Amino acid sequence: MNEPIDIIVPYVNCWDPKWLDLATKNIETIIYNNYRDLGTIKYFFRGVEYNMPWINNVYFVVQSKSQIPTWLNINHPKLKIVYHSDYIPEKYLPTYNSNVIELFYNKIKGLSNQFIVANDDMVAIRPLTKDNFFNNGKIVYTTKKHENFTLNDCKTLFEITIYNTVKSVGKITAKNNHTLYKHYHLFTPHLKSLYDYGWKKYKHSLIESFNHSKVRTNKNITHYLFLFLAEELKLVENYENYKEGYIELFDSSKYEDVISFLNNNNSKMCCLNDNFKLTNDNEARKMINLILDTYLPNKSLFEL
Repeated sequence: MNEPIDIIVPYVNCWDPKWLDLATKNIETIIYNNYRDLGTIKYFFRGVEYNMPWINNVYFVVQSKSQIPTWLNINHPKLKIVYHSDYIPEKYLPTYNSNVIELFYNKIKGLSNQFIVANDDMVAIRPLTKDNFFNNGKIVYTTKKHENFTLNDCKTLFEITIYNTVKSVGKITAKNNHTLYKHYHLFTPHLKSLYDYGWKKYKHSLIESFNHSKVRTNKNITHYLFLFLAEELKLVENYENYKEGYIELFDSSKYEDVISFLNNNNSKMCCLNDNFKLTNDNEARKMINLILDTYLPNKSLFEL
């Protein structure tokens, strides 16, 4: 069956005065690296147009109208602008916690059952096909595990949330194990039906995990809950040729080295993650533009 596949991408412009004004009233400290845009989002749209033309709809998730980039063609037939208030219960808003934003995705009106979760630093740099993500109703992903993963193995806040997520899946399935499934910080395929199932089985604990927190905390659970749940329910088809294109950028990074990495790895998608290692916004943007212009030099119809 040729089911539609949507893609969701959340976006934040932390220099928007309206966003800043609301943020300063709701959170104690704004960690700009968590919210800054280094110019990758326009390449996300180029990647969808040139390398994922089969995408049904692009759900562009923002806090408010002032967050929409001035260059974005809001009349593009595939583009659906979604505000946080459209699908996240009012009592959790405003939120600056990506986990909250992503855990409620199944509430987005009109979203297809098969959908892909992206971040604004993820880009399709080579042609991708539907069966790179879904096949016969199953999620296509690399099914690898690290056994006996414990809290002591966690070095970052993100790793702690992955640990929380693993424990939660164990509770939902009554296996109560600590298996860590390998996760890639790249495009992630999901089934809305599994989101619905996870919420039905674990609603109280999901809400408790973010506990009205405006920013990410070590109590959170990530959207990987629904992917790991798919693994446990045997709804994931292993894709041995999945090529990881995740790379951390540093001030000392050179764009030629990044391109060499992506080319040698035959990556079809990439995530150019700064992870607090880029201190100069302007220089970072120049490098990222040089990298992504190598693969996607032409404007898309999503750009005015």
